[in-house]
Amino acid sequence: MALAVAVTPFLWFQKDTNANHFSGHIPVDPRLYHDHQRTDHKQRPEKEIQPSSDVTPSGNSWAFSTIQAYPDLGLDHLGDEAIEFNSNNIQAMIRLKLEFIIQARLTRARKQRRKMEDDFVFHGHSFEGKPRPLFVTLSVPGGGLGNYMFMVATLVGVARKNNRIPILMYPDHRANYFEGLALEVTAETNLYPNRNLTDDDLMFEAACSWYLNDTANLSTTKFANRTVALRGYLQSFMYFDEFREEIRTMFTFKEHTLNAAKDAILQGIQGLDNTSTALHNQTKVPTLVGIHVRRGDILHDPHKAHGQTPATEQYLLRTALRYQRKYAPVLFIVISNDIAYCREVFVDDHFVFISGTPLEVDMAIMTLMDQMIMSVGSYSFWGAYLNGQATDISYFRDWPRPGSDLARITNKSEYFLPSWHGRI
Repeated sequence: MALAVAVTPFLWFQKDTNANHFSGHIPVDPRLYHDHQRTDHKQRPEKEIQPSSDVTPSGNSWAFSTIQAYPDLGLDHLGDEAIEFNSNNIQAMIRLKLEFIIQARLTRARKQRRKMEDDFVFHGHSFEGKPRPLFVTLSVPGGGLGNYMFMVATLVGVARKNNRIPILMYPDHRANYFEGLALEVTAETNLYPNRNLTDDDLMFEAACSWYLNDTANLSTTKFANRTVALRGYLQSFMYFDEFREEIRTMFTFKEHTLNAAKDAILQGIQGLDNTSTALHNQTKVPTLVGIHVRRGDILHDPHKAHGQTPATEQYLLRTALRYQRKYAPVLFIVISNDIAYCREVFVDDHFVFISGTPLEVDMAIMTLMDQMIMSVGSYSFWGAYLNGQATDISYFRDWPRPGSDLARITNKSEYFLPSWHGRI
């Protein structure tokens, strides 16, 4: 699919001397002025974030280490006292940082894939005269990419927690997106010899985004000594988060996908070369902040009637401004299924719009960002969850629509990680 990356002129943050102005160099968008710092809602206490091996130095520390490690860049003439970054140097440093993250992830993912393949039980093995191991499987994995990932992550998490073997009864093409994912696929008859799968073999969820203790702890259920097939959306991080590094590594995208994501980011930044203040007169490498904007089908029934609601323009602008103030200089990388809408909302020379890329490349882009602004939906969740270096992740707090059917079957405290920030 052809890649198209668009950038916008400098329109949003205009020079102004009136009262609607923060200290420093970032004026306030008039749409945000009256309540840009609302504190009338309580935030959940943040869990201590353990740094992942994806984490790279930021700002000048990354610049200095880059200069020392890559003398072929021709940057070694720059001293430690004051670096005058030009656009080419900044882009070279961003490229190297992305390549560092990608190679570190792929190395871990390939090692994990080999381990998972070594654990296959039906390839060349026979259980004749031997006790059969206990398995956890999925009845029917389906839905979009984010839904599929929740089901597979919960499958692996429940299996690990109960010392069982995770296995699938049906192949799914989306497994081919990931370098670290190697779950064995076997026939239903191998798991249920001499009979068909019945409802009595299924563990049903109580609601799509609620944690069910019986699902996580099979020893207290009728499946204590039986193979179980999980059925449902299974969308709670509590099923798998204690195995976070394994889940992240398992869902490492293929090398060609990560490289396509890197190229899309760099092509977008290159398009900003002659316009963006984020690439000129700086003393450190800009922070890359991903913004995911989900719209499309959720704007219409039956999704809208069920309780789906898009992140508001107010949330998107206010949160972007918050990150602009906190992490300046910033480059925002925008991923959406409605880029035309995003171009109307974000009018500033700090925004790069990604379009024409496959959905797996878009998610891979989100996982490479320094920080992340989510919108709504499971796709947005996984773009943030798989990001090993972001320490400041925001989500739209008013999803699902309050009082809706979807809100009644969604426990947000068991869906969003405690370290993420709910904002409006």
